[in-house]
Amino acid sequence: MSEKEKRMYEAAAHANDGYVPKDSALIVFRGALDHAEAEVLLTQTMVDTRVQVVDTVALFRHYQELLSNLQELLDVLREIMTAEYTGEPMEGIEPDGSGGTFRLFGFTLDELQEQSHNAGEFFGIPTMTRPDHDFGEVYCRLNLIRTELRQVESAAVRLFREEAATSGYKEPVRQDILYVLNRLSSAAHVLMCRQLAAMKQTGLLKD
Repeated sequence: MSEKEKRMYEAAAHANDGYVPKDSALIVFRGALDHAEAEVLLTQTMVDTRVQVVDTVALFRHYQELLSNLQELLDVLREIMTAEYTGEPMEGIEPDGSGGTFRLFGFTLDELQEQSHNAGEFFGIPTMTRPDHDFGEVYCRLNLIRTELRQVESAAVRLFREEAATSGYKEPVRQDILYVLNRLSSAAHVLMCRQLAAMKQTGLLKD
């Protein structure tokens, strides 16, 4: 990020030191991000309850891993909030949004996107499986997180386009944040596929 872009975003980030209309793109983005974080936290409490009552080792390990993955996802959302507010670049992501050393669940964001797009190959789940209430509450919560993340991305695109237009840029700035948000819905879909696979492997869901 150039010094000009950084100064612009520092100014925009602290615009709420005064009055900011509640329908401004900045407030809408931050609200969507805050909502997504709340959904992740709520899902963590649900999964934590499952950990206390499961009666198989396989499910216990699955839910423990899911709790860890959700914490990673929550940490990333908080990193995005901090990066947007301070104007600092996201660690491990190239400023132009071309990827980098960033890892989530042990994979690069592009690797997670590949897994999401090839669920049959990686998880034995038919690609484009439509969510169903039969898949259980945890799965449906993960799907809700996925949709929330798409809303956050849409709000971010609107915000950064408006800021770019105001400053004379042709493309939205903060490509690092946009890149991460674009991949996070795929990451959530990966968690959905893992949940479905675990349910099938433990006999909780029949083919």
